[in-house]
Amino acid sequence: MKKLGKILFKYRGYTPVPLLIILALVVTKRYPFQGYWNELSDLAGLAVAILGEVIRLLAVVSAPKGTSGREIHLKADSLRTSGIYAYTRNPLYLANFIIGLGFCIVVGVWWVYIAYLFLFAFQYRLIIAAEEHFLLEIYGNQYIKWAGQVPRFFPTFAGNPYKNQNSPEKISIKGMVMREQDTTALIFLAVLFWKLWEHLCISGFKQKQSEITGLLVMVGAVLVLWFVLRVWKKGWFFFKERGSKL
Repeated sequence: MKKLGKILFKYRGYTPVPLLIILALVVTKRYPFQGYWNELSDLAGLAVAILGEVIRLLAVVSAPKGTSGREIHLKADSLRTSGIYAYTRNPLYLANFIIGLGFCIVVGVWWVYIAYLFLFAFQYRLIIAAEEHFLLEIYGNQYIKWAGQVPRFFPTFAGNPYKNQNSPEKISIKGMVMREQDTTALIFLAVLFWKLWEHLCISGFKQKQSEITGLLVMVGAVLVLWFVLRVWKKGWFFFKERGSKL
């Protein structure tokens, strides 16, 4: 199980792709909801996904340097027990779960919820088990004490001795935004592209021309904003700041 968990950890960024392909191939011939309720479900799903991204931002702020982050191998130069890690041991995975749940709401098909919950539970249970074994080997009793008082996944807010700890690192809003720009852009692009595909498959371009045009404009706006932030982050051209580091 530990070996499989490490493999899933390495490729965790690609595992949702097969489900997305299946969704695109079996999109229904009618909208999940009709009229006003269809738009409302889209907004609700996007709001849930944004909530997940907010939790990711809190986790990024709390995460110390030298941790796995977006890397493909397990790494932990220090054990973080403050910030959001005082309430849940896996805030990033909790955030990913909420983001995925938001996308399920946008799709609005009942079996998608079941498939998503099963695949998420299978994948991340193995990943978390591998990470726990890794941290236990490095930090021993320190990890055991933290794990015994802070829940693995769903947070708790009462009777927690870690919640009053101050983060030892200074919070960089710029660095936080720059580190999460890709994920934030992907959330909006996933929702927008799904709605484009839904309109094209169900109604066709002629019937939904104005809606499709509006979605394409929003896709362009997200890509432009993402590119500007990317340029700023890399310090290219006129965005370059001398001596600035993220």
